[in-house]
Amino acid sequence: MLKKLLRGLVMLAAVVVLITCNSQASDAASLGDFKIGIMSSSISQGEETYRAATALLAKYPDNVVHVTYPDQFTTEQEQTIATMISLAADPKIKAIVTCESVVGTAAAFARVKELRPDILLVAGQATDDPLVVSSVMDVGICTDMPGFANQLSQAAKDMGAARIIYFTFPRHIARVTTAQQIALFQKVAPQKGLEFIMVTTPDPLSDAGLAGTQQFVLEDVSRQVAKYGKDTAFYSTNIGQSEPIIKSVLKEKAIYLTPPEPSPFTGFPGALGIAIPEDKRGNVEYMMEQIAKILKENDMAGRMGLWRVPALTFFINSGFQYAAEFCQGKITERSDEVALKRVLEENSGGEVQIRKYPLEDSKFLENYYFVLAEYKQLGK
Repeated sequence: MLKKLLRGLVMLAAVVVLITCNSQASDAASLGDFKIGIMSSSISQGEETYRAATALLAKYPDNVVHVTYPDQFTTEQEQTIATMISLAADPKIKAIVTCESVVGTAAAFARVKELRPDILLVAGQATDDPLVVSSVMDVGICTDMPGFANQLSQAAKDMGAARIIYFTFPRHIARVTTAQQIALFQKVAPQKGLEFIMVTTPDPLSDAGLAGTQQFVLEDVSRQVAKYGKDTAFYSTNIGQSEPIIKSVLKEKAIYLTPPEPSPFTGFPGALGIAIPEDKRGNVEYMMEQIAKILKENDMAGRMGLWRVPALTFFINSGFQYAAEFCQGKITERSDEVALKRVLEENSGGEVQIRKYPLEDSKFLENYYFVLAEYKQLGK
């Protein structure tokens, strides 16, 4: 009797294991006989991109190889190149997608092109010089920073703002895209009946450090609202300033346009005191719901905004889908603007504006695209 009972328990355990394995296998999917390398920031340097990449790995384990940039990527570019080459060494790797494409990505791409010119190279939010990275990648996408001037001016008007306070500092102003953005804000904001006010903050890389620049904007939001009133919209070119600005805007009942990289994971959790359970980390819908709930509780619904999708997650998912469809033969051009726009809109769930990266003399980079996803007022 005991032997029969033990045999029964063993058989039952085997059935449970089989069911569990089948269930886990059914959660995964296969896209074909190829692999796509994804190179993201590490979890300490860029949690959003890391979690987006690992989510794709979990969904397509047969098709994804995930690696990370070194944490000290500015001084360890040889490691970036070595990691990229290790991906290219696998003959099943047919495409490589990077985001955020940190300094050193262009050099790594160049080596891959030498070894494996067949590999499709997709860059999201590249940091290297646009001309340089464009020359070695197949297709690239990045936030349309100049285009923010149009999108955010309209958003400010829709949210009832009378003016926009624009926080920045000389190092950022020296960037071409920031300079273009400022020029467009100065042109577009008045056309929409908005006053545009630029405020110079301490640079996070100055002696004051990140803490100094954060303290400045935390206090200055209150000063600006006291001077101009609650219908003042705030925007900063620095991601590190996002949390204190959001915190102070909530307190003052002013308007917050978006972090420079639109994402519910940037600034909002710390500023609004949102504790993210382990099983909700990287969960966009959960974060959007929590932000909306807090804004409604504070009579701030519709006074803060974001894209419909987090920018970096959006770029990784879109880059991966584009690469997968290329590997499957559904996309035949290495840089296909029409196909890219379709993929971007499928991943955003809304309309996406896309344009080729502009250069001087009315010229463009043919394989590098500025992207703007649809804007959303939170809690409304």
